[in-house]
Amino acid sequence: MLIASKDETASAVIESNMLPEVVEGIADFVVSEGTAEIVDAIVGALAPRINGIRLNYKQNRFEKSVTSALVLVAQRIDKMETNYSTLEEEIQEKFRGIYVEWLLDNLEEEKQQRKVTYHVNGFINLMNNEANDNLMLMFFNTINELTELDIDVLSLYNRESQENIISLCNRYNLKIEILLLIT
Repeated sequence: MLIASKDETASAVIESNMLPEVVEGIADFVVSEGTAEIVDAIVGALAPRINGIRLNYKQNRFEKSVTSALVLVAQRIDKMETNYSTLEEEIQEKFRGIYVEWLLDNLEEEKQQRKVTYHVNGFINLMNNEANDNLMLMFFNTINELTELDIDVLSLYNRESQENIISLCNRYNLKIEILLLIT
């Protein structure tokens, strides 16, 4: 009886205009990433159309990232070829296989388009015989966790940086006190 009642409720929500209101009500809460994934899975199970829209968005973002990555690779193809030619066969195989897969995984999840440059440059610059699984994973995980603002703040520590804390505040529309908390 309870299962039939739940099925009827789910059907009624899906068939009515209530689903957007339910999703909007849930979206008003600030939840952890894990909880958000659970809610996302539930909504996806209830409404394949919404899940399809989300997947389409992610696919478009991924295609845009891969296109940007290919442009960057084309611009740096000489450096990549030089680095690759010096690799031992075993390391070459990893860069052709699993490391490219990890790069693509990162590009699929990347939300800030400007960071694609860092993914590609790091991949090419790490192309040496000292590269190993742990180093590559550490690089990809670090890039995933940093935001554009984090990277720009770190670049302030470079003596050759043309930017200063004031210009960074202006660019991101931040008060200096907020940026000082980050640094």
